[in-house]
Amino acid sequence: MRKETRAYPQGVLWPVLALGLLVMGSQAPSPDAHRDLGYVLSPVSDDGAVARIGRQRSIDRSADLLKQYGNRVDPSHLGRFLKAQALMATPGHNLGLSISDAEYWRRSEPFLRFPALLGSQKFLKALWRVGGWKDAVRLIELSNAERTETQKWKVLAFRSQFIRSVDRTTFDRLLVFVPNQEQPDGTFMDQWIQFALDTSVRLDPSATRSVSMVSVSPGRAYMMDFGRFATADGSIVIRPTALAEESPSKNCFDCHKSAVLPVHPEAVYASSEPGIDQQLNAKIRDYGLWHPDGMDTEAYGPCLGPSDKSRSIRQVKEWAGEFELEEAAARRVADSMRCSQCHQDFAPLNGLVVVPSDRDAQSFRDGRALAQAYVENGWMPPGNKLSNTERRALWRCLQREYFDARTMKGDFVDWLEH
Repeated sequence: MRKETRAYPQGVLWPVLALGLLVMGSQAPSPDAHRDLGYVLSPVSDDGAVARIGRQRSIDRSADLLKQYGNRVDPSHLGRFLKAQALMATPGHNLGLSISDAEYWRRSEPFLRFPALLGSQKFLKALWRVGGWKDAVRLIELSNAERTETQKWKVLAFRSQFIRSVDRTTFDRLLVFVPNQEQPDGTFMDQWIQFALDTSVRLDPSATRSVSMVSVSPGRAYMMDFGRFATADGSIVIRPTALAEESPSKNCFDCHKSAVLPVHPEAVYASSEPGIDQQLNAKIRDYGLWHPDGMDTEAYGPCLGPSDKSRSIRQVKEWAGEFELEEAAARRVADSMRCSQCHQDFAPLNGLVVVPSDRDAQSFRDGRALAQAYVENGWMPPGNKLSNTERRALWRCLQREYFDARTMKGDFVDWLEH
């Protein structure tokens, strides 16, 4: 990839930049939150409805700034944010950790071992065959007959509403929930294992290779993406993407603000019992906050939708724009902008997960970011009675309050400047 040189955005937001550079002359620039954010987070596209940042560009430009600033970046919010982003531009640090991806795998591998059945050739080869996923589900059902009720595995074969598999081949998944597994250190963790699934009748289901695993207990989690590969003797092996030369895996914390993300199927192909998705989703909050090994999670910014903030009806209407909310609707939207009331101590919606980016268009079916889909589909806030228009307006208001890429204003910018 060609190394990008520093090129600041042009336009009405930057009339003082040229003067500042003249004053500095040949000296290297000093950190300036507003200017630097414009460089790192200026949109790469704007269709009038959505202004999107370039996710990889934001990473590369953060690294560029750190290189220029050297030791002059202090431990302020801005400095911590730039360092957190720049880590992902460092070879071997795709996961955004201060330790290498290989070192993370070394530490987490003991807690990310596949149960014997799911790593067996019989099971893996069933998934490799056209229509073989049904045979794989039957193998799990047969093994469940030998388990107590509390140790039975839960199975859900489904089509995701919006997230593609890591290998970008499918929206279909086979989720296997394996409860209360003893770990090498004597503790017990739940395992959430998702196989990318080919439910079609195409001739090469082996092209779908992704597997993801999260091992989790309250306050503690390990996760990794894997690939399934055929060897010369016809056997199937599972390899972690962290060790791949070109890893498709990115920073887990960008999306996984909770270690496990809720399941919202578009369609269910098979399940161990009715309503299993709701049962599994109910477990997630009990796991609480997680802190990836080697990551400064607080460097990603404040939580979306602070619950202690007062918002005027006039401001909400302005943010909502073309949705043209009446006063009663604007009040309902304002009352719903309290995400941090629950999320602050559970799964903080912070950083670029709430900022539209080009990566959303690549990973999500309709180009909406994860948090946006949850709000606009009515899953968040829980139990809300908002109309479809109000939900869309709610997301618009939350996003503009947090970070407006056109004006470089919002709670996120305020946080970085202090």
